[in-house]
Amino acid sequence: MPKCPMCGYELDRIHRSPLERALSRVYPVIRFGCSNAKCGWAGRIMDRDKTKARLLWLLLCAIGFAILYKFSEWMANH
Repeated sequence: MPKCPMCGYELDRIHRSPLERALSRVYPVIRFGCSNAKCGWAGRIMDRDKTKARLLWLLLCAIGFAILYKFSEWMANH
C-alpha cells in the first residue's frame, strides 16, 4: 500500500466518482485518502501497471480503425 506524500502514513482506498471512473478508462487512477486524521490528504495516484496496457490497447484500436477506414475507401473505389 502506498504511503501518504504529506505525512508518510498508510493510505486507504476511497471510492471513485463517476468522473474519475471515466478518466480511468484512458488514464488509470486509484483514489486514496490518508489514514492519519490530522493530515487529511486525499488524491489520485496513477495505476502504473495498467497505464502501459491501456495506452497500447488505445494505440492498437486506433491502428485497427485506420486500417478498416482505408479498406472501406478502397472497396468503394473498386
